[in-house]
Amino acid sequence: MKLALAAAVIALTGAAPHATVLGWDYGAKRIAWFDARSLASAQGAATGWNRPLCSWSFSPDRHRLALSDCHGTVRFVAVPSLKSLGRIGASSGVWDAASLAWVTPTRLLAVNRASGSIATLLVVDTTSKRVVRRVDLGGVLLARAVVGDRVVLLLAPFDSFGPARVVVADAEGATTRVTIEGITAGSHFGNQPDSGPSGEVRTPGFAVDPAGTAFVVGADLRVAAVDLSTMRVSYHGPTRAPAKALNGTTRIAAWLGRGKLAVSGIDYASSGTGSDLSVSTTPFGLQLLDTATWTYRTLDPAATGLVAGGSVVLGAAPTRSSAFDAAGRHLYDIPAPRGTWVTPALGYAYVCSERWLTGVLDASTGAPVSTPMTHTRGCPTLLSGRAAVS
Repeated sequence: MKLALAAAVIALTGAAPHATVLGWDYGAKRIAWFDARSLASAQGAATGWNRPLCSWSFSPDRHRLALSDCHGTVRFVAVPSLKSLGRIGASSGVWDAASLAWVTPTRLLAVNRASGSIATLLVVDTTSKRVVRRVDLGGVLLARAVVGDRVVLLLAPFDSFGPARVVVADAEGATTRVTIEGITAGSHFGNQPDSGPSGEVRTPGFAVDPAGTAFVVGADLRVAAVDLSTMRVSYHGPTRAPAKALNGTTRIAAWLGRGKLAVSGIDYASSGTGSDLSVSTTPFGLQLLDTATWTYRTLDPAATGLVAGGSVVLGAAPTRSSAFDAAGRHLYDIPAPRGTWVTPALGYAYVCSERWLTGVLDASTGAPVSTPMTHTRGCPTLLSGRAAVS
């Protein structure tokens, strides 16, 4: 089972039951408006989008939207009319423009991540639709958060392991950087003649408190807290050891507010070589970390991932999703067989199987809100409040 985070509303056109949300309808290849309560098509403009939608961001006044296909095109549309406002093509060198962040009225930041290689920060003038600056970030992008008129980036070494790095970039591309000496990140893949393919991945968790602190979470729940005003780093923990003999660890983190971090992930271990190679996975569980005491408690030992929306965090286990509030109280469970994911948005939890909507729940209680007939309503990718998650 997977959880996809594609959260909330971008415009309200009335009281909550009649709110509309913008989304990408994969089946119809269009960006359009949907009723938030049912995901039925709503009245309003639509525009064709017959390519992948890998990243997007709204302007600060929410009257414009930038869309990227991560194949050389960034397109701009007006909101709510969705009228085209122009585009940047591949000839401008936007390449794989991911992690869009429209941070000021005239500046859009993007990251060219070029198939996992060294990332480049792109500064786009949204008036002229030109890339006006490129900044070598010196590492592979793992995660990005938008805080005010800045972006905060988590980077790893390319094709190797080393300390994670946090980079803060302003609207003009000026950066400040700090090395997280206590937490390792990176990946390496190879193909040995005697043993065949091999690989190792170490991905820390990353979350940002909008008040001004970035958190980098290691495999053992050791946390580096970065003061974004001074770039000073403090370390806390470790409080829990991962499984032994690992070939990789992946951690996912989310800031829940009131001093609480949610952390989940997977530990990987391989055995054998060549045709006998096998990889086993161990859930890290869903952990709730209190940054006041730097202690944690396990909410769901079977969880391998998480998604947070509003005051609710959902842990992803192989056959279900379990919802908890920010205090760690269990709220409800959602059956989630293979191919099912849950998206929290606008106070609802949208349950999807393959590409079909199977139900809409009240995100706080789990109570059913609407249930479409089987295979009659698709699950659009909902556009998040300000920008895509990564």
